[in-house]
Amino acid sequence: MEIRRFLRSVYVGPLPPKEKYGEIVAAGKQTTTVGRSAFITAQSFASYPVAVAVISTAWGLCKRLDDRLSTSWTALVFAALVGLVIFLINVDDERSKPKSVRGWLIAIIIACFNSLTLAAAVLGVSTVAAPSK
Repeated sequence: MEIRRFLRSVYVGPLPPKEKYGEIVAAGKQTTTVGRSAFITAQSFASYPVAVAVISTAWGLCKRLDDRLSTSWTALVFAALVGLVIFLINVDDERSKPKSVRGWLIAIIIACFNSLTLAAAVLGVSTVAAPSK
């Protein structure tokens, strides 16, 4: 349970305490914010480097153990897996989960692009597009 709390604190911004139905709450203590992705909070400074380090370590280990796993595709698979774990952590809580089909689609697309960005960082991709000739 502690690891789940740690991962939530790193990859999801803090969530307000859930008030019980019918509970009287002082106006100054009321919250209307919902959990938000760590991408727009201070946690992003920790989550991105940690994710890149995890992927780099796993890929480096695979390269040492078996030459067939030294391809860029292996790093991409690890990035997709880490991206999936981060995505699942973000949508685990009812208060931070997308509420509509459109919200789910946007969240999935962003998660895919973030996974590609992680893979690019691990692979050392510095040019997004080839210069035109």
